[in-house]
Amino acid sequence: MNSAAMFDYSQCLRTKPRWAKVVCGALLATVLVEVTLPHAVVLAQAQVSEQIVLDMESIYEQEFTNRDAQIVQQTLKIVPKEYLSTLADITIGEEGHDVPRGRAHATKIIMNKTDIADEAEFRAVLVHEMAHTIDLGHFKGESPIGSPFMNDGRPIPIDDPSVDLYQITFQNSETVRPDVYREDFISDYATASVFENFAENFIAYVLQNDFFAQRAQQSPKLQAQYDFMLQTVFDGRKFTLDPTETYPVTVYDTTVMSYNMEQFVALLEAEPENRAMPAPSLLAGTGTGPMPSGSGGGGSGNNSGQSQADALRAALQARLQAQAGNSL
Repeated sequence: MNSAAMFDYSQCLRTKPRWAKVVCGALLATVLVEVTLPHAVVLAQAQVSEQIVLDMESIYEQEFTNRDAQIVQQTLKIVPKEYLSTLADITIGEEGHDVPRGRAHATKIIMNKTDIADEAEFRAVLVHEMAHTIDLGHFKGESPIGSPFMNDGRPIPIDDPSVDLYQITFQNSETVRPDVYREDFISDYATASVFENFAENFIAYVLQNDFFAQRAQQSPKLQAQYDFMLQTVFDGRKFTLDPTETYPVTVYDTTVMSYNMEQFVALLEAEPENRAMPAPSLLAGTGTGPMPSGSGGGGSGNNSGQSQADALRAALQARLQAQAGNSL
């Protein structure tokens, strides 16, 4: 992304209400020509003027009177507790306009409310940041063989489940594969790195599932990413929220897309088994090839042959094995 475009969107994030951010993001999407912005998921150090720090034990055990804490406590229900087992705490504060609205790693999430317009956007940004924690903390590999993808200067193991998603569209952490195009990403921000792509897919799957499914029908690679979220991350279950607007042709940042917050909150407050609806034939008849096997298995579909993710992974393992001269 060129620096001028990045500056324009940064300025836009300082505006309220939320619809202004959506307009600005759409305008930016029309001029995005290449990805040159590396996004460091590692947390930046920043001064927080007013903050609360919520440790995970209190989030799961305590009743809060602070509204932000209540929202965090409620929103975390979208995933099982073990998905966030590496997360130590969540900090909420006002850090100023020059600090991103959210940052996250395996052990920490920081929410900067300065440029967050409303509760709906706060929840959306939190879902995005939760995805980073799940990606970097919950999903882990143990293989001594590294993948081309790096985190904190170290190769991510080849058997890390996230690698199956990364390699669909990226050849390393920040370089898009030469056979991948704009329509193969759920948003333009997803092109920044494998980590942002994971997070943008995650939030789109939770808050914009119908939009994601429709877009996926136009791109086999995006379909493979949807399938990864369906089976590997959410174990064959999906979130169903009614659309609130006509879906845009292009999206820069899914965190500022409109979604049905009332339905989302009701879903969060439902019994755990009812939070996500089974999707036994969600992707039947899309003509986009078989679904990846994933670590889950709740969804059905065409199981003949290898999925695109499995094939990519096998090819990558073979290439790395040849380079290293070792057997897997």
